[in-house]
Amino acid sequence: VFANTLTFAETIPSFDAEGNPLVIRISYEVDEGGQAFWVVGFDGDVQITEKLLVGVGMVFDQEPNKQRNLFSAHLGAKLTDQSQLVLEAAQTNSALQDKAGHAVRAEYRYDDKTWKSRIFAQYATHSFDNPNAGVTADKLDMGAQLSGAISPTTQLSVEASHSQDKKTDAQQQQLFVTVDQKIGESVNVRAGVRYQQDKDPTTSSALNDKNTTSLLAKFTYQPKWLPQAN
Repeated sequence: VFANTLTFAETIPSFDAEGNPLVIRISYEVDEGGQAFWVVGFDGDVQITEKLLVGVGMVFDQEPNKQRNLFSAHLGAKLTDQSQLVLEAAQTNSALQDKAGHAVRAEYRYDDKTWKSRIFAQYATHSFDNPNAGVTADKLDMGAQLSGAISPTTQLSVEASHSQDKKTDAQQQQLFVTVDQKIGESVNVRAGVRYQQDKDPTTSSALNDKNTTSLLAKFTYQPKWLPQAN
């Protein structure tokens, strides 16, 4: 039934209209065939104070030859009326790995209705085994985002990220800056630039460093007499 081949009806672009890289992620479940097994889980949160919440979770997956247990804990703290901090930690014990795996994540958010910012960092060890966690084993990810209004008609957005494969030491850094300018009530112009640096020690010396700079320009017109079009 599954031939390990996926065919798309249309060409998939590398970037969307905003200049963000596109990634295809595929998952599937088989409802028939195979041996029946149990998946049991529990999660709970406790509001310690008005500004502090803690929680834990457990999952026991008894799929034959792929047994996996997951234990997690998280903490959410409201630092001010505009900011909050989230800390998470998890451990997996899997039949597919010879030792326990661990993952941690920290995230700070700020929102004062005019400016928004987000700073995050996450890391998972080589033996961490949870495909649904949103983190990749043996990888460190860090990033920061800032967006807000420079003036009533001008919006600024800045994104920076760093990713590092701890096994191969391959690294990627990105910086993406966009400015949106509203002209009148019907026209919006966006201009942006993205810089990306890739380093991969596993490739030949001539290819292990790659720097890419791309420019973005977008013009949007919303006719007053045809509000459903753009």
